[in-house]
Amino acid sequence: MERGGSHQRRLWFVQSKLTAGERTLFRGSLGHFFAWARMEHLLDGQRSRLFDRILPRLRNRAAHPTAYTLTMPTDSALTIRDIGEVVNRLWGARTAGGRIFPSPIRREAIAIGWDAAGTSKIQQSLEQLQADDSRPDWTYVIVRAASNDDLWAYDSDFDTCRFPVDHLWGPGVYRAAAEWATSHGEDSDEVDHLDRWFAIRVESGRIDPPRNPGQFVGLPPSEQSGTWYLLRADYPVDAFGHARTAAATGSARCSGRVR
Repeated sequence: MERGGSHQRRLWFVQSKLTAGERTLFRGSLGHFFAWARMEHLLDGQRSRLFDRILPRLRNRAAHPTAYTLTMPTDSALTIRDIGEVVNRLWGARTAGGRIFPSPIRREAIAIGWDAAGTSKIQQSLEQLQADDSRPDWTYVIVRAASNDDLWAYDSDFDTCRFPVDHLWGPGVYRAAAEWATSHGEDSDEVDHLDRWFAIRVESGRIDPPRNPGQFVGLPPSEQSGTWYLLRADYPVDAFGHARTAAATGSARCSGRVR
C-alpha cells in the first residue's frame, strides 16, 4: 500500500455483506474495487484473477502516461472486450465465447472407442455410433462431455480433460454401446467450469493427476495414502501445476490472495 499520500491519514475497510466478519481494505482505487468484488463473489474464476491486476495497471497508464504509446486497433478492441466481460459479470451475466468469464459450456453424449491394441481411437456422437458398425470388436465408453474437448485424455479415475466429463456407460463392446445409445438417446446439459475443486495426491515423489470430488470420495483404502492437496482451479492442468510447485517447494501458498 502507498504511504505518505494525501489520503493516508487512516485506513478504510469495507465490510462484507455476504460473509460476516470479512472485510477488505478500500481507498477507492480500481484495484480495491476488484478486491471488493471478489469478496462479495461478484467476480469468480481463478485465471481471471490475473485481470484484477492487469486492468488497473492499464487504466493507470492511460490516465497518467509517462510517454507516448501507440497500440494496434486489435489490442484496443481486445481490452474493450475484456472490460465488457467484467461489466457483464458484475451484473450477474457471463459472456458467450469470453476468455475471462465465459458462459457455461454445452455437453452432449459422446462415444469414445478404441481398438484392442490401443493404437487407434475414435470419437463419435450417438447418431454416428449407431450408423457406423464397422468396428464390432472395438471397446467403447459413453460420456457426457463438450464436443470440442480433448477426450483422448479421458480417464475414468482422473479428471484429465479440459472441461468436466461425466461417465454414462461402459466400457463394453460395440453392440452393447449401440443398444445403450438407442435406448437412452441424447443426454445434453450446460455446466460451468470455473472454480472447480480438485484433489491431488503426492506420494514418494510422484504426483497423481487431479481427481474431481466424485473420483476422490470413491477411492479404495489402498489409494488413500500420501499427502493430499485440495485445490480450487478452473482447469485440471492449473491444479496440477500448483500441486507440483507446492510439492517441490514444500509450501502450498500462492503469490497473492487465493480464495
